[in-house]
Amino acid sequence: MLGIKKICSHQDVASAENEYEEWACRGNAAADHVAEKDIHSFPVMLKTWLQLQQDISHIHILRNHVHKTLIQVGRQAVRAPTATTVDKQHVERITQEEVAEANLAIPKVEDLPAKYSFPHAAELLNWIAQLTDPSEPVKCISWFQMNILYEHQTGHTGVRHVTKRKVWVDGMHDTKAVDFVRRTKYLSSWIQGVWSHFGRPLKLLHLRPHSCVVQFWTQCIALKLRSGLVQMADDILQEAQGKVNSVRSLRNL
Repeated sequence: MLGIKKICSHQDVASAENEYEEWACRGNAAADHVAEKDIHSFPVMLKTWLQLQQDISHIHILRNHVHKTLIQVGRQAVRAPTATTVDKQHVERITQEEVAEANLAIPKVEDLPAKYSFPHAAELLNWIAQLTDPSEPVKCISWFQMNILYEHQTGHTGVRHVTKRKVWVDGMHDTKAVDFVRRTKYLSSWIQGVWSHFGRPLKLLHLRPHSCVVQFWTQCIALKLRSGLVQMADDILQEAQGKVNSVRSLRNL
């Protein structure tokens, strides 16, 4: 005995390197032939086998459709409007009528102080400039919604503050992972710092934002966002996280 040799099915005998390999190829071919001949010798068994394969295929298709349907039902259930309930723990301290729109007049990039300048500063300012529409109603938007829109629409991960150098740098040069909450804080701090430098500090409101996804109280800014942007932010957040009930649940975005 030369040992056990494993070969692939349907090998060309002419490709065998020696008599042993030729014998193994011919033996494997003979075994395949016998198996094929035998299964056709029992038509009932063959029919049952083919039916089983078809049934298994149908089961897989059904499973995939059920899974897809359950996901669609779950998403629709989250998005479906629910009756407004009174938040007993947090009484509203400001009404919608009292919310004043923040002044987002855009400064020129060439006027930015050196510490606020970074490679994508002009792109960030242009992005902020296209956010609003005077014909839209004022809505309170969280910084998390702002940042998810910025990262999604520009493909950038924002800015970072280097404390030791007291300057802002591009987030694309990160050497360590920076979670979504920290990235949002950096973007918020940069925008507030720039606007304060030009004598137009942004008024922030601590309340529950205009969102079907972000369900906790947080810092918000009152803006007349372009139509569809609030829903876009909610869709992106919901796709990644579902309903968000705390800041902690946003860290892994």
